[in-house]
Amino acid sequence: SINHSMIWKWRRRLEKGLSDQGEMVPKSQLLASQRRNEELERALGRKAMEVDVLKKLFEAKGLRLPEGI
Repeated sequence: SINHSMIWKWRRRLEKGLSDQGEMVPKSQLLASQRRNEELERALGRKAMEVDVLKKLFEAKGLRLPEGI
């Protein structure tokens, strides 16, 4: 059978190994990153709507859009 203390040693080694490789982050940092990601997604959505509105205005006026848009 496996000794209980051995499991804890393995767990600490695993956590240390993951943190050394940068794969573990504090929950607060993860939540902050998720909030920032949501904020950026909303901003991207707003910009996409702006582009759509501008395209429709250009089309309504019979104007050509600049290349790449």
